[in-house]
Amino acid sequence: MSTHRYWIVAGLFVATLALSANAQAQLLEEKIYVTFSKPVEVPGQMLPAGTYVFESLNGGVLTRILNVDENHIYATLFTVSDKRMEPMDDAKVILHESPEKTNERVEEWFYPGMSVGHEFSYAGDHSSKAVVSTIGFFPRETFHATRAAARGVAHSGKFVAGHTDHIVKAIV
Repeated sequence: MSTHRYWIVAGLFVATLALSANAQAQLLEEKIYVTFSKPVEVPGQMLPAGTYVFESLNGGVLTRILNVDENHIYATLFTVSDKRMEPMDDAKVILHESPEKTNERVEEWFYPGMSVGHEFSYAGDHSSKAVVSTIGFFPRETFHATRAAARGVAHSGKFVAGHTDHIVKAIV
């Protein structure tokens, strides 16, 4: 009887590992390499001409900007989603002239094959889109994160409850 119990517990352990690995594999790492021929502005600072890595973090809520060797972080910035009708074929960085017309600034970037990009918000930017995005950002993201966590807990509870019932029957 104890051998049977061992195999049930081992099977549950393997199934849990498989489900965890599958969940991790579904997370897409969005990272692009960008070369600027002249200095560009990102919120809060200027990046000198050079090659940088733009990396999406926390489900697209943050963008981290690193050097090409990825051993120095220049900035970690909040971003809001910007949807396009068609996915981008290649990685794209959208530049616009700064309000002072002294340099260009990075407005948003897109990962190849994606129709949702990462838009930066600049201090003093009073466009209606920026204001609406900033006002709606935290409640919307909090709602999505809470809903996803609740679904995960519900699915985990059903999985454990269903398999615990089998373990109890096997032990008894």
